[in-house]
Amino acid sequence: MWDAVTVKSVDLTSRQGFLESLRKGLVCAELGVNYGRFSAMILDLSSPKELHLVDSWRVYPHCKRIQETWDEARYAVWRRFIDVPEVTIHTKTTHEAAECFEENHFDWIYIDADHTEEGVTSDLKDYAKLVKPNGLILLDDYIDKPHRDGYPRGVIAAVESFLGRAPGYQMVGMTDEVGCPKCLLWRRE
Repeated sequence: MWDAVTVKSVDLTSRQGFLESLRKGLVCAELGVNYGRFSAMILDLSSPKELHLVDSWRVYPHCKRIQETWDEARYAVWRRFIDVPEVTIHTKTTHEAAECFEENHFDWIYIDADHTEEGVTSDLKDYAKLVKPNGLILLDDYIDKPHRDGYPRGVIAAVESFLGRAPGYQMVGMTDEVGCPKCLLWRRE
């Protein structure tokens, strides 16, 4: 059914299970990298051919972090991944970075950037066409509760709206992670 997964079915018990069920050597992106902890898991557990790390590491209107914290995160990512040949770091907004790729470039994408409805809607609009047929999009925080910074999350509303406009995609599952489940979208052929 999905080109990106191994013969065994995709494991949605956790992000780790998802990564372990992927074939090796895929092309992927993480939108919203922060300190790069999940980026390291992607490298270790799925051995991608290409891993594109996309984050502006800039303060945005509804975020309570100060710029120095974002700078610290950016430097941590650069130190950790600058010499890893499979990794390309894009210090851009997700919208700006999307323009760097051709359609059907990615086997799968993880979206964990701006969690507002507007932000997720924009990411889905920009990146849906960049995912290959039979590719996957995993989205973070598929929940209603407000973000720790106080703003409302819009992942559920954005995904529901997107699926209504994107007949080539369907939701195929959610992780079982308590507190911050992920939802998985599949781009049909």
